[in-house]
Amino acid sequence: MLGSETANLNRNYANGFKCAPIAGSSKSKESKLMVKFPAPQFGSVSIQIFEWNEKKRIGKLVPEKALPNDKLPKEPSSGNEGAVVVDIDGTRGTYFLYCDDQAIALELCSERNRGQAVIDYRDPDGKPYKFGAAIFNDYIKMQNEKPGNGSIEYWRWKDEHGNGSTRSDDEDGWAQQVTKAREFTENGAQVKWEANGQLTINYRVNTTGFYCVQATSEDYFTADASWINSTGELSYAEYPKIIFYGAMTIVYLIIAGVWAYFSWRVWKDILPVQNMLLGLICLMVIDMGVSNGFWSYYNRTGVTSVAWTVVMVLLDAGRNSLSFFLLLVVALGWGVLRPSLGPTMKKCIALGVFHFLAGCLYGFGVVFRPPQDNRPISIMYVLPLSIAMAVFYMWTLHALFNTIKSFESNSQSYKLAMYQRLWILFIVSLLFLIGFFSLNIINLTMLTSDAWAARQWRWRWFLSDGFFNLEYLFIFGTILFWWRPTAENRRYGLEQIAGDEDGALERERHRQLNGDEFDENGHPISHEGIPMDDFTKPQNDPSDDTYQRLPDDVFVLEDEDDYLSDDFESPQTLRHNNNNNQQSSSTNVAGHSRKNS
Repeated sequence: MLGSETANLNRNYANGFKCAPIAGSSKSKESKLMVKFPAPQFGSVSIQIFEWNEKKRIGKLVPEKALPNDKLPKEPSSGNEGAVVVDIDGTRGTYFLYCDDQAIALELCSERNRGQAVIDYRDPDGKPYKFGAAIFNDYIKMQNEKPGNGSIEYWRWKDEHGNGSTRSDDEDGWAQQVTKAREFTENGAQVKWEANGQLTINYRVNTTGFYCVQATSEDYFTADASWINSTGELSYAEYPKIIFYGAMTIVYLIIAGVWAYFSWRVWKDILPVQNMLLGLICLMVIDMGVSNGFWSYYNRTGVTSVAWTVVMVLLDAGRNSLSFFLLLVVALGWGVLRPSLGPTMKKCIALGVFHFLAGCLYGFGVVFRPPQDNRPISIMYVLPLSIAMAVFYMWTLHALFNTIKSFESNSQSYKLAMYQRLWILFIVSLLFLIGFFSLNIINLTMLTSDAWAARQWRWRWFLSDGFFNLEYLFIFGTILFWWRPTAENRRYGLEQIAGDEDGALERERHRQLNGDEFDENGHPISHEGIPMDDFTKPQNDPSDDTYQRLPDDVFVLEDEDDYLSDDFESPQTLRHNNNNNQQSSSTNVAGHSRKNS
């Protein structure tokens, strides 16, 4: 629920009992549960306001053997609304909920409590029970378009005026009293009668908890209940979102700063994927900030801003689509196994756009549905997004499998290890996602249980927002750590692609044995500080442009399959073949000269 909880109460029991969380009052602002009975109404209502943990104190079970024979109800449906025959944990007895003749005869309540709920003031040991929060308990009579009265107020008036021990509606003093607009306080609740007969009960909440209102009557009635928090207009169950999104904004700001710093240090060696990751980090900063602004604005004003809502939905859909897109192109080996995905990149972009549109459709369908609509969200909002996610996951799994096989066949150990870790992380994310949906399914099936709602309200926000965002931070943070900009970017860039794998293996073996590092051009340097030209460049005339190191952007293919074809030759292979051709040509010339001699 978006705002402060409200509920309509009426004669139906299911609609006469409502609970919601509420924060304790602060020094500057009061939290309260307000119940308003609009006028005109006629009839009697028994009403109780209490904290959930005190619910077990309302009503009392009397074992069957403790009841005199003439006090035993004949059947549970005997028409006695105040007592019900029950069997609890093997103990058969009568459960007295309201104070009636039978409850009074058993001394469970007194005449002054008639119509109210029976309250058990003793603990199992017979000692006085210490209540964590006061229970407001009254029996009121509505009088159409003039002020009514309640049993608490009546007996208070009787005690003050000493007019006997039985109620008499024709007593002049009381008759004059009930015609006036008035108010009084009982157990932390302010009861106010308006001149037109409207009744308002304001129950002050001092301790944070799950507070309930229970109203029952044999007559028709209607009332409105509101849980008003000192923290603002937002439902207290949703209030932690403000703190959460504020903290997440700071976290992503720190990540963005660290990533920008490391990128600046090795700017010339930055890979295209790393630039896109920086863009996604910046998008996450904006997304978390906007989410914090949306909830903060509503908490202050109690009004949903359409502009905030639209921006928030677009950012959520955008970050999810860009994340799936980046994971897919990395799984396909873009920038690591192959410099270009060719037409496949267009397919990836098309799928990303479809996922973004489906995410927007789902987001707008959720936030703009009527608040009173408790039905499951329409399949037209869910199906497109489900299809897009399924395609992303299946394609990414397939791409990771093929890329890992390619690295294994070419013995590229460094990249292989990185992609194997990415495979494990991808499976872990799937397990997290399954767990997330399982918890939400359990939560949805249990929402109708008041006991379940009373236990889980403190972390309800976590299931809707916190879990997914923390999972995303964990997965995203792990990928950022693995792909962070470092001086060894070229080790998983395009310099070690298939074609000169023997040289790459030799460099890797030499590095492991001698602790070699790489210079600013990506060339290995031995432990003695001497460039290892034998592994990087043939010894030829430096002025010959044929043997100069080729820039990375020359590796542009029409299709990624060309890159792995037998006809493809890497720059290293071209250099080696060119060198062999020159040596062969020199040999032929020398042989021809000797022959002529």
